[in-house]
Amino acid sequence: MKSAGQRVIEACDDICEAFFKIVAMIMRLAPIGALGAMAFTIGKFGIGSLVQLLGLIVAVYATCALFVFTVLWAVSAWSGFSLFAFLRYIKSELLLVLGTSSSESALPRLLKRLEELGCDRSVVGLVVPTGYSFNLDGTCIYLTLAAVFIAQALNIPLSLGEQLAVRPLPLQERVCTERSTCPTCA
Repeated sequence: MKSAGQRVIEACDDICEAFFKIVAMIMRLAPIGALGAMAFTIGKFGIGSLVQLLGLIVAVYATCALFVFTVLWAVSAWSGFSLFAFLRYIKSELLLVLGTSSSESALPRLLKRLEELGCDRSVVGLVVPTGYSFNLDGTCIYLTLAAVFIAQALNIPLSLGEQLAVRPLPLQERVCTERSTCPTCA
């Protein structure tokens, strides 16, 4: 006869398995939903509406690249290592991030690669996960550009002052993303 604890564990496992099946179904249907949304958008607003979306994607990637090659280059120069050599060293992890649209997918491999590079394991184990949690520059870049894009898509004119006022909002969102107990977001 099974103990009460064992039955609870089995029940939790069954619930977990059910949720994983639901998520798997959603993941299989998501591309169909995205295709349907794109077909509706093209049918109603024309192909030009997707050109605007492509412009947003290009703007986000260009801004992120500008950030990497200005801010991170300055930090690497100050620290005494070559940014380009480092980017070449972690290129497979960068491609994984681009392919999955999630930097978390590359975390284990990045930790291993940095240790192979000679970084102390305790430093890598603290700094990299902390950077994932608190250094959300890409999130701020995307949220700022997306807010302006949505205003343009809805034909809401924004003055220069209003566009500049949008800038602090992603910074607050970044703080809320970092802390689940943020009083502003509760």
